[in-house]
Amino acid sequence: MERGRWLHILGGGPWQCESVLRARQLGLRVLVSDMFPDAPAFRLADAFAQVDVADWDSTLALSREYGVSGVLADTSDVGVPTAAYVSSQLRLPGLSLDAALNACNKVRMRESCAAAGLSSPGFWRIDDFVDPPSEATATLQRGKQVVVKPADSHSGRGVSVVSEPALLPLAIEKARQASRSCAVLIEEFISGTEVIVDGFVSTKGPVSLAIASKVPDPRNPSIATHITYPALLPPESMSRICEANARAIGALGLTNGLFHAEYMVTNTDVYPIDIAARGGGVHIYRVAAPHVSGVDLSAAAILAAIGEPIAYEPPTQPRGATIAFLNAPPGRLTGVRGVEKVRSMDGIAVVHLGVSTGDRIRPPEDKNARPGHVVALAENNLAAMALADAAVAAIELEVEPMDN
Repeated sequence: MERGRWLHILGGGPWQCESVLRARQLGLRVLVSDMFPDAPAFRLADAFAQVDVADWDSTLALSREYGVSGVLADTSDVGVPTAAYVSSQLRLPGLSLDAALNACNKVRMRESCAAAGLSSPGFWRIDDFVDPPSEATATLQRGKQVVVKPADSHSGRGVSVVSEPALLPLAIEKARQASRSCAVLIEEFISGTEVIVDGFVSTKGPVSLAIASKVPDPRNPSIATHITYPALLPPESMSRICEANARAIGALGLTNGLFHAEYMVTNTDVYPIDIAARGGGVHIYRVAAPHVSGVDLSAAAILAAIGEPIAYEPPTQPRGATIAFLNAPPGRLTGVRGVEKVRSMDGIAVVHLGVSTGDRIRPPEDKNARPGHVVALAENNLAAMALADAAVAAIELEVEPMDN
């Protein structure tokens, strides 16, 4: 690889800092753009500019000024269409704009997968302030549930599982407020095991590197209490998941870079739930998936962005990892105990706290409401689960009830 080429990384937040460092380790010069003047990745980059990653034309002008060899949005959904637009305009490696929009819009994802013949629940799109679709209401009247979600949001914001027709308008409005385009997707609730597939698209097609199963939070089934690699499923189910994932990635038109895909698996079908053209959050991309697969996903994403081949050799037997989320009742956080003890435990790779003393602990309305998580790494999934549970049990979150 020619050293000294420029890579443009979209976003300068904490999650992009590691992308900057890895790219520089690979011999690239790094340009970072972010709308905030104090973005932490600015201090690590070779050059930076205060530009909103959602501003396609300003980002294009900046990339053109530096003569970049690639554009990377590996941790931000907002940056994925911008990266696709810029790479298309400059004839650089990357996704087509249509593919990027398919991966960033849940309605487009659902329509693309259904058109390709993948298993799909009944679904309805709402673009305007109208009454709920009669079909969705009829589904609820038959005793079934529906999921209401924003077309273009992330982290579970604005997602509701609805059981009664009277609650549907409120759920639609909640989703609309969380949607950048105000579009809303309603779909039939599918019962099964939710799984995550992480990997990248090579010249030979999608490479599924790590498959996890999720344990839903009983208070809100749209978020998880545990994510465990490899998935706790029989081999035949894993084969079906890989096959469905390859078809779904093809249906969306993803031909380059990372993917982080979610599916619901039943005894007979694999239903696409959400497919993102970036790395997985909560340390999946940086820690869990690389441990499980033996593949440096950060390097893979960077190499794909500049059009270099990706060399990979996953282990014959994948290793185990569990991400377990901390839990606390709603209220004001008054103290935290046990964190340093857990950080010293063998196999605990990450202890992440998203809250500080004095912060409010919210009910689990979305993924960001969870107060934190640990990442446990082991030789197999059962050992990882046991270690993660022991770590969570050792962390005490002291919460004072609040009136509101």
